[in-house]
Amino acid sequence: MLEIEPQEEQTIKAAYQAAVKVTTYLQPFANPKSREEKYIHPVAGIPGASVTNKKDIIRFSVPMIPPHAIRDQVLHSKMKDNWLGMMKYAYAKAGITQSFEHAMCQIQVHHKLNAPWDVDNRVYKYIIDGLRFLSIIPDDSSKHLSYMITGFPNSTEPRTEILVTDFYRVRKLFQEINYF
Repeated sequence: MLEIEPQEEQTIKAAYQAAVKVTTYLQPFANPKSREEKYIHPVAGIPGASVTNKKDIIRFSVPMIPPHAIRDQVLHSKMKDNWLGMMKYAYAKAGITQSFEHAMCQIQVHHKLNAPWDVDNRVYKYIIDGLRFLSIIPDDSSKHLSYMITGFPNSTEPRTEILVTDFYRVRKLFQEINYF
């Protein structure tokens, strides 16, 4: 474990918060829309993410990892807008309209860290809200959504992969291996 002084820890936390703020406010400019997407055939949302639908599995790829909890409400709102905007844009561009009565969502966090990483110290609400706002699920109650978080350390390309499929398909797989 790395030994740091309390003052250094405060400096590191402040630098991290500043980096999150800058990243959040610059995200819409990182992947600007083309002229066609702005004016000729407008596409709502923010470029940056991608989505595919293969074998009834919707797969989003967002070029960010979920943030830590944010106390600054303005920054929290902006971060949520960025995540929802990227998911909305990718979904609209792909023309996917699939929905599930009860979905199983796997959130895969690909990060650069080579250290233990607490999966519960991140905000996943933006992702879940995105699934609801895109009408992939009727609502985000346990009746319509189950989810799991997995981490992939030492990734060369930090990102979040969001896989969504029918919950009963996954349940059937567990039944086949005599889990239930």
